[in-house]
Amino acid sequence: MLGKCPNLEVLKLKPDACHGTEWYPIEGGFPRLKLLLIEGTNLKYWKATDDHFPALEHLKIRHCFHLEDIPIGFADIYLLQLIELQNCSAKLVASAGRIQAEQESLGSKAVDSLFVSQPRVR
Repeated sequence: MLGKCPNLEVLKLKPDACHGTEWYPIEGGFPRLKLLLIEGTNLKYWKATDDHFPALEHLKIRHCFHLEDIPIGFADIYLLQLIELQNCSAKLVASAGRIQAEQESLGSKAVDSLFVSQPRVR
């Protein structure tokens, strides 16, 4: 249903609105989406390419303990400026770092900021 909203600019996937462990965006994806927030979901597998989110500028992922990877195709999203991770797995943090490194190796404008916030261990 959401894949049929071509003018959508902000998408917030939260526990009450999103169920399941897999997400495969449909062909054409979200051509105008600028902000994607994924928060507190059970998402584990996410298969997407830059074609699904060509205008994405800001990716926020919060409290997603099962998600291990941001699709590597996000390295090809030229407009992506910020990846913000809060309370996520170390694998997801490493994945975001790979996206940033891949952008740099391609010679494109790299993600300006990779913001990671993890809970403090006492």
